[in-house]
This record gives sequence, C-alpha cells and structure tokens, in this order.
Amino acid sequence: MDRRSCPNLPVCLVVTARNDETFTDSLISDITQRRKLEESLRHAQKMEAVGQLTGGVARDFDNILGTILANSEFLIDDRAPSCFVMAAS
Repeated sequence: MDRRSCPNLPVCLVVTARNDETFTDSLISDITQRRKLEESLRHAQKMEAVGQLTGGVARDFDNILGTILANSEFLIDDRAPSCFVMAAS
C-alpha cells in the first residue's frame, strides 16, 4: 500500500536505534481501529453522564411533585394539618 492509496491513514511510528550502529528498526502500525474504539468509549462516557444527570433531575422533580400532591390532598380533604409535609431530598 503506497501513500497515494491511503493519504490520511493514521499510523503510529516507532523507531529504535541499536547501539551506535548506522541502522534503525522501525514499525509502522495502523491505529484506525484504536481511534474508533477511543471515540466509541468517549461517546459511551458522555451518554452515561447524561443518563446520570437526567436521573437526578427526575428524582428532584419526583420529590417536588410528591410534596405538592401531599399538600394538595390536605387542602382537598379540608383538614388543617399543623404543618405541611415536606419531601425528603
């Protein structure tokens, strides 16, 4: 495969010199799959963070709604409680 067939191929180049000799060993490896996996991991982490955030918002909304419903029931029943029920956070 030459440069013209894959002009944007991501590679990792490792060059090692041995002793003080005039040659080097080199290894070029395609890291396309690794980059795709890294991007997939970043996406999964973002989705997890969004899920945790929406779960927290839903829990807070449920707490507020529970308080409203409990206090509404007191008002509908014409009871006069000594204090309104507050939802635990």
